[in-house]
Amino acid sequence: MKNKILMGALAAVTLLSCAGASRADDSKKPFAVRLGVYLPTDSTARTVASVGANVGLSFFLNAKTNSQTLLSIDLDGTAVSSSGVSVGYGSLGITGRHFSKPGQGSGPYFGGGLGIYTSSVTLDGYGSVDNGAKLGAKLLAGTMSRNGSFAEAAYNYTSTDLTGGLTVTYGFRF
Repeated sequence: MKNKILMGALAAVTLLSCAGASRADDSKKPFAVRLGVYLPTDSTARTVASVGANVGLSFFLNAKTNSQTLLSIDLDGTAVSSSGVSVGYGSLGITGRHFSKPGQGSGPYFGGGLGIYTSSVTLDGYGSVDNGAKLGAKLLAGTMSRNGSFAEAAYNYTSTDLTGGLTVTYGFRF
């Protein structure tokens, strides 16, 4: 079931990014969707699987401006699963992406953010353990094209080790 959802999301991202490629400048669009992989740094999550899935949605607060720093509200979900054990987290936060060239809204960028992270471990047939909400942070770097597609790598950290890890995503703005 999870594989079907992941494949459907990947197909949707591919189709929508191809449809948006013909537009001259989508770097000012207010929404973005991201899909990628999660590489956990926590030993508990790595014992379940060394690679997981990541999906995210962003709303850019100052998308229409020519600011060198783009602010967004990000909603992310990440999971690793194998042999009836699942480890996952969700986050809601604010993120800043600072572009190397002023007023472009495209090109290389770096940034960071703060947010609320929740994590859980689920054992099939035994239930789940929720670790509650914790304040967390992320550091990121990426590059965005003028057609609104982008590639980004981010490292997430909270006091709950389960959320720590690197995400590598591809996304597009719409």
